[in-house]
Amino acid sequence: MTRLLWKDYRLNRPLVILCVATCGLVYLVGVGTQIASAWPQLPSSSDWAGMLVSSGTVAMYLTICFSGLFGGHAIACERGDRSANFLACLPPTKLQILASKLTVSAVAMASFWSCVLLTVYVIPPALVSQPSHVGELATGSGVVSICVLTFGVGWMASAVLDKTTLPILVALLSPVAVSIALILVGSVLRIPQARVSEWSNLVSVTTGLSAFIAGSWYYCRRVEP
Repeated sequence: MTRLLWKDYRLNRPLVILCVATCGLVYLVGVGTQIASAWPQLPSSSDWAGMLVSSGTVAMYLTICFSGLFGGHAIACERGDRSANFLACLPPTKLQILASKLTVSAVAMASFWSCVLLTVYVIPPALVSQPSHVGELATGSGVVSICVLTFGVGWMASAVLDKTTLPILVALLSPVAVSIALILVGSVLRIPQARVSEWSNLVSVTTGLSAFIAGSWYYCRRVEP
């Protein structure tokens, strides 16, 4: 199992580097902007707190794309280079292979979310005595539900398709599709949009988990050529 984990880490390493670089760029832009706006003086602790909340919120929404990348890349990446055929001949079961891929993706996403939670919810209140003036903190539950959606849909598409481009694209577009579907349901059933919007988190999580289960089932049943 350890070798499987290292293998999947190496497969996902370019994605991890890309995501880390993107998040780092967001925070670097925030730091540079904050220093430039306060120059020649240094930003106050309140200014730093506001910058962390703003940059952390941007990074939080970027995790939606990150989860779609990891989900869409998980299985199809090994079909593109034909290593899935070789892997099917090795002792590990398909359940072990899926568990390894899920573990690597989950650890990566947990690391990104730890950074987001620190910079949005933990450090800013510690920098100012009254954190209310820093600005409204972003609500993470909605973003988490969309992350579950993009990862699950990307995972299912990756299990079915042989290239990574289309699964990633499908994963990134899935929140748009869910939003359109909810709007149409609300219009047909004449339900107020405020009421329909309350369903978005539940629908996203349910769809994402269902897609993840369906993709895992398909992968376990599929015979690699």
